[in-house]
Amino acid sequence: MTSDEFARPIEPTRTAAAYIGGKKQLSKRLVSLLNATQHATYAEAFVGMGGVFLKRTLQPKAEVINDYSGDVATFSASCSGTIRSSWTRCGFRSGVSR
Repeated sequence: MTSDEFARPIEPTRTAAAYIGGKKQLSKRLVSLLNATQHATYAEAFVGMGGVFLKRTLQPKAEVINDYSGDVATFSASCSGTIRSSWTRCGFRSGVSR
């Protein structure tokens, strides 16, 4: 299978805010590792402010993001009325599952 069958190119996006303990400093290295590995699903259990999720340059067929912190959900909900739509309006490419 070619890489086109696994993922499509996307534009990286900036995070909305910094997050203590975030992966922003590691994002460049992690994104290069992700791009070098064929995968049909991307799952990130602790998305935080999306330091890796938003910096990716390839989007697989399925994406799953989540975070244990209620602060993340509160921040995203404050961008609009609902958690799912607020992540989209704040520049995230996927919804939030709580």
